[in-house]
Amino acid sequence: MPDCIDPKVAGFEPQAIVYSYEDFMRDASLTTTNKHPEQITDVTIGQDVEDLGVQCSIYGENPYNGTNIALTREDGVEKYIHQVALRIAERSAYSGEEIVEPLARGRHIVVLKTNDGKVFVHGLYGVLKATEQTQNEYENNGDWMVTMQSKEPYAVVEIVGDTADAQAIFTRLWNKAKEE
Repeated sequence: MPDCIDPKVAGFEPQAIVYSYEDFMRDASLTTTNKHPEQITDVTIGQDVEDLGVQCSIYGENPYNGTNIALTREDGVEKYIHQVALRIAERSAYSGEEIVEPLARGRHIVVLKTNDGKVFVHGLYGVLKATEQTQNEYENNGDWMVTMQSKEPYAVVEIVGDTADAQAIFTRLWNKAKEE
């Protein structure tokens, strides 16, 4: 049944935090299950990395469809192409120099909270790189649209366990990124 109180609407519903892959891996501790390394049960991130997070929204209208995952086989190896489309709702010289340009050059991890409260990590096993960046003064309020892709061995990497715990981890990271 559709949720009439909190409907899923294309646009700014999902939230994402982008981290530099190198910074994240240097100072983050992830606990996974032995049988399922794609299921993260605990995340500890040092204060230095929390300070480096960039807050974004997942954009949900064409041509940017939020997140997409597709299976590919290269040389007999199955991998999943993760595509994450971000909307940088910040228009300033700061956003160009401190957010958009680093996204173009670096390797990244995106921690994403979906409409239904689940928390996913994209780029952890395959590293996200920008494939497209556009900014049009007359569309999307002039915001930057950034599409990133990675190839990972897992279809989904999720922070699992109690939903409230996963949301609490995300909320702490989101609030810290908002302060920057």
